[in-house]
Amino acid sequence: GGCLGLWCEKGELALYTESGKDFPFPSVNKGESGHSCPKCLDKPLFTIQYEEGEDLELDFCEECEGIFVDSKELRSIEKAIVKIPLKERLANLKKELINKGFKAWS
Repeated sequence: GGCLGLWCEKGELALYTESGKDFPFPSVNKGESGHSCPKCLDKPLFTIQYEEGEDLELDFCEECEGIFVDSKELRSIEKAIVKIPLKERLANLKKELINKGFKAWS
């Protein structure tokens, strides 16, 4: 059986959290996680501490910059993101959407 989780391509977690970056907080690489990237296959995933001083750790591929998030981690990310002011999150989301080719709104 598989585990309940989500594979995020580079930039998708940033869009989901409206934070402008996949890792919006100072984060720490804690070495190989023991898992392989589902996209790059033989490349190892690294354990990244999502936010300095917090328990939340995500699996990250240095090659494609994808991130694996399980359902429990997703809830923790949502709690962490509340620390970023809404105005800043909306500005980041707008910038990200424009970068992806969406027309700016007024």
